[in-house]
Amino acid sequence: MTASADGAALRLELRIDTHALVDLMAQLEAYAARHEWSAALAHDVRLVVEELTLNAMAHGQQPAESGWIRWTISATPDGVALQLEDGGVAFNPFTGPPPDLESPLEDRHPGGLGLHLVQALTTQRHCERRDGQNRLTMTVPSRLSGHV
Repeated sequence: MTASADGAALRLELRIDTHALVDLMAQLEAYAARHEWSAALAHDVRLVVEELTLNAMAHGQQPAESGWIRWTISATPDGVALQLEDGGVAFNPFTGPPPDLESPLEDRHPGGLGLHLVQALTTQRHCERRDGQNRLTMTVPSRLSGHV
């Protein structure tokens, strides 16, 4: 994993590897502490970053060993701006049917709850596919859960 922080943004590039996820989360924790995020905001950002990273690792890379993910994370006055780029297969996690939350568990199809949670925790979501890369941008607003 390569990391850089320019005072305003944290930029991380990692290979598709579960060890890289541990490093990513440690870098994110340090960035959150430097910017004095509330515990609730830090929790929501961690959850969104982890869910989208694991999704890209599990489903987006062909072949997995050659895949990469790039995060840019920026503290803003209104919350945290996130940008995820990857070279995986085309996928827009912000579209598709919502998960079934009403049927008994044994009747539901697996999957979709993590992306549903990402959508619930973020605003200003945008996805584009350009030059063989996916680019997702979104904001975890500090106002959703009363984050300070």
